[in-house]
Amino acid sequence: MPIIAQTPRLIIREFLPEEEDNFVELHKDEQVLKYIPRRSEEENRKLFKESLEIYNDGTGLSRWGMFDKATGDFVGACLFRPAKEAPGKIEFGYSMHVKYWGKGLATEMALAMIDWGLTKMQFPSISAVTHPDNMPSQKVLLKAGLQQLDDVFWHGQTLPYFEIVNSVI
Repeated sequence: MPIIAQTPRLIIREFLPEEEDNFVELHKDEQVLKYIPRRSEEENRKLFKESLEIYNDGTGLSRWGMFDKATGDFVGACLFRPAKEAPGKIEFGYSMHVKYWGKGLATEMALAMIDWGLTKMQFPSISAVTHPDNMPSQKVLLKAGLQQLDDVFWHGQTLPYFEIVNSVI
């Protein structure tokens, strides 16, 4: 199972096929769904399977699992994907079990993944949106080096928009 990144407390790696139920259960939690697009169980299972299929395509666009280094517990998922609302842009996103909120893990993960996207994958820029009421997520994106720009209409609603441009390439 290839590891994408590590932080002091997390391992971010490719999902294993047997972890599908963990991914699906995370995206059934009403508190988690408060801030991310709502999908059916079938849609989440399809997204999970698609993620497994594209790990080896070299694009760096997929979903990965976040796991607690000390316990191996599933913490959440993160992703890079083409931004369908902004062709040519790469969108970063994540979701975490509620019991891990407010512990700094999202910031650790975001710093590691943004660095991986810019340095290893050499994405020209990385974009992110978050729910207007999700102030903790907005702080995570800022701490990860993204700048808040004008709001955008993505995912069917007006959302705060963040972006970082790769200064290396």
